[in-house]
Amino acid sequence: MTTRDHIERLETQELELGATDAVRRHISRKVVEPRAVSQQKLDFEHARPRWLREMMAEATGVFFYVYPGIAATAAFFTNETEPQFGSLFMIAITLCFAFWQGFPWKKVPYYIFAQIFGAFVAGFILMGQYHEQITAFTAKSISDGKGTVYNGGPASILCSFPGPTQNNLGYLLMIEFFVDSFIGIVIWAALDPANPFITPASAPFVIGLAYGNMVWGFANITISTNLARDLGTRIVAAIWYGVSPDGFAKVAQVVNGQFPGPIIEACWGDTIVVNVKNVIKNNGTTVHFHGLRMYKENNFDGTNAITQCPIARGDTFTYKFQLRQYGHSWYHSHYSSQYGEGTFGPVVVHGPSTGNWDEEFDPIMVHEWHHASAYDAFRESMTSPAPPKADLITLNGIGRNNELGTGSFFQQTFEKNKKYLLRITNSAIDFHFHFSIDNHLLQVVSVDYVPIKPFWTNSLSVGIGQRYGVIVHANQTASTNGKYWIRTEYFDGNVQDSTFCQFPQQNYPPNQTDTQRVGILSYSGAGSGDPETSRWPVKVGCKDPVFEPHYKWNVTPPQNDVLKNARYVGIDRSKEAHGAFRWLLADQPQWLNYSNPTLLNLGNTTWTSDYVLEPYSYNDPEGFVYFIINSGGGPSNLVGGTHPMHLHGHDFAILSQGEGPFDPANPVYNTVNPPRRDTAMLPAMGHLVLAYKTDNPGAWLLHCHIGWHAGSGMSLQILERQKEITKWVGGSAAFEPAKRGCKNWNAFLAKHKNDPNVFNPANQDDSGI
Repeated sequence: MTTRDHIERLETQELELGATDAVRRHISRKVVEPRAVSQQKLDFEHARPRWLREMMAEATGVFFYVYPGIAATAAFFTNETEPQFGSLFMIAITLCFAFWQGFPWKKVPYYIFAQIFGAFVAGFILMGQYHEQITAFTAKSISDGKGTVYNGGPASILCSFPGPTQNNLGYLLMIEFFVDSFIGIVIWAALDPANPFITPASAPFVIGLAYGNMVWGFANITISTNLARDLGTRIVAAIWYGVSPDGFAKVAQVVNGQFPGPIIEACWGDTIVVNVKNVIKNNGTTVHFHGLRMYKENNFDGTNAITQCPIARGDTFTYKFQLRQYGHSWYHSHYSSQYGEGTFGPVVVHGPSTGNWDEEFDPIMVHEWHHASAYDAFRESMTSPAPPKADLITLNGIGRNNELGTGSFFQQTFEKNKKYLLRITNSAIDFHFHFSIDNHLLQVVSVDYVPIKPFWTNSLSVGIGQRYGVIVHANQTASTNGKYWIRTEYFDGNVQDSTFCQFPQQNYPPNQTDTQRVGILSYSGAGSGDPETSRWPVKVGCKDPVFEPHYKWNVTPPQNDVLKNARYVGIDRSKEAHGAFRWLLADQPQWLNYSNPTLLNLGNTTWTSDYVLEPYSYNDPEGFVYFIINSGGGPSNLVGGTHPMHLHGHDFAILSQGEGPFDPANPVYNTVNPPRRDTAMLPAMGHLVLAYKTDNPGAWLLHCHIGWHAGSGMSLQILERQKEITKWVGGSAAFEPAKRGCKNWNAFLAKHKNDPNVFNPANQDDSGI
């Protein structure tokens, strides 16, 4: 070998660089005198840490490698053609240099982070550049029923995903490990200057052949051959394509990036401050703290168009209130169908208990999840005889899709012989369920925010918005592997009579109870496999359990004219309102103006009929107002149904609840410590009579908590002691945050009045709550 052909090796202890004599002579020629570098620039360069400069250079290099590849993929996918692009195993190169060529190990994390960061930045810039095309592609993919996370889908522009038949992810991981290791070794061998078999000119062909062998050899399996590219851009995909309990990602609207949102936890008597900032692009929002009375704090009830305007994009609103009850509940958006998109989370207020337990868990939030947008699902509910299909049931955001066979079961672990407090919350849009755990009895100690005299049951009927605190004793031995099914079963019934509970769901038919197994309770040290236990032989329905509150109320005669306040509720099929047949809680559906909340109009003596407002001026704080609600019938022959009725600002006593319309000529009221709560079931073709104290002046909403029904207009507001409200909440200054919020909301509407993707009052299609 001549001197001219010799590859000279320069040992730097970081990288091994080589140059031919020709190149070395070329770069030593002074064709142009280099510009003088100022001392200021030299000082700046010396002040920057070397590791930071190296990371910036590495990230930049990866960016310019990754961006053309994913941009080409985006161009191909959005034009519905198949892309072809190469790849480079960046992390493998770094690790090979560290293993075999003296690259400092302390720099390996820096370089790998820089590689991932470069790919991350490339992904973000791509999503901005191709926003319009990718948005259209995403909408089409969802409308075709494919979702967004699959090979060939919008998310795969950024990274690869397992194929539809690749269910064994462990096997897939093993294959990718082999592939990446093989390519990494080939890259190392090809780049080694001491390798006599590969010249610098042939190295790219050898590496390409290694890639080709792997791609051809595993053509029927989705493999990732670039960890830097895939991990960096996969993070972008996770941010962009949102929540995916069952692998079918959708753009959700969640709190602090979580589904469900973060827990709010405090003690009885504490004051809570919640700062809400709306970063949703095209919607407003508000936050309602379900079941909390907001005593003297009606201005923080979080009901848009009643207590405040929606919080505009980029705006903030601070809720501040004292906890005068204890137990558990949830917070949720009260803006349109938004909480169906995931805008909710748990609330726990610690206080006394009427039963003894050893440990407690965070609330179990049961929610039915729709692949479609909740807003689109609401529109479907207005034109279809049955409600929209739910795709799966989730417990704390975890669920299994029976149709696709994807997702997973909720998991809870007990230690044997301990007693656990479980907090159950129904946070669904349109799903009433019976909660049970195979072989375990439930000791019920609280209902909504009301502590009760404990009772035992094997299952609980839980309507939307309702909550139960139950104690479970881990003392069972029936399971052979120490595991037991957790179930949320439901019943449909005959829509023509009083047995009707809810419409059936095709993904978990009511007569196929195995489809309604949603979680697994495991004892510590449990064996492998799924539980082999059987359900309780219980009749499932929609009836509320009867219970006795711990703190007693004896209900006195009503202050109001009971007959005058009797209501027939249901859907009016005889006439349309606002372009559809709508559910009613009064003579007409409630229809609110987001920009004109009730609390900012307390000087009014008359109200538009769309607000469906009941003014009550009864001023005995220990006196009661009775309210009769009948399901179906009445002068308009309404179609009834079963409805979870929720009242803001109050607990109410249940004086009567049962089949058939209430007979006011022969009333039978349970007035001696009757069941008390804030959400109760109105039976199909039946009645519900509730009584509440007029001790909390304010504008309070009464509504069905089925999301589609509330959005349809099945609600009314009770204006309690109107003249006292301003003083009760602390004077006119208490309304200043709402006034500022309305100003910002109206400015937001004006700015985007021509944007079809932003709410426009002229196109309002739901009641507002």
